[in-house]
Amino acid sequence: MDSRNLYHELRDTLQGLKDFLDANVHSLKPGMQALTAAIPQVRHLADNLIYLLQNFKSTIQNLDVYQLPALPEVNRFAVQVEHLLSTARSLLPDEPDTVMDVRRTTRLLASLEGLEEVKGDILFLTDAIIGHLYELKG
Repeated sequence: MDSRNLYHELRDTLQGLKDFLDANVHSLKPGMQALTAAIPQVRHLADNLIYLLQNFKSTIQNLDVYQLPALPEVNRFAVQVEHLLSTARSLLPDEPDTVMDVRRTTRLLASLEGLEEVKGDILFLTDAIIGHLYELKG
């Protein structure tokens, strides 16, 4: 299993995007507006990204890991499943999509214990990015 916690990685990625937008939103805005006039799908990009980030934020807000029973056991289960998939990988060549889906889910489960320590950062960064996207839309 990836040793890096999914939520820490997510926080770092959001921070990178926020930092980029902090530094470049004013120079991006005229270009995005010109592109929107020429290519209408550009407006959909911002709208859809805002929609996804708002849904993502809602999901994160509603996750309260302190209320989840047996979280350490869930974490260990996820690690065991990942180990099984790694061991049986060559025996499952016709199921790559299913294996990948299970791996993504086990990574999510294994990372839940680290969510609370970065939850506030993730929510703050998501709000900041949404604000920048609204600014880009004009």
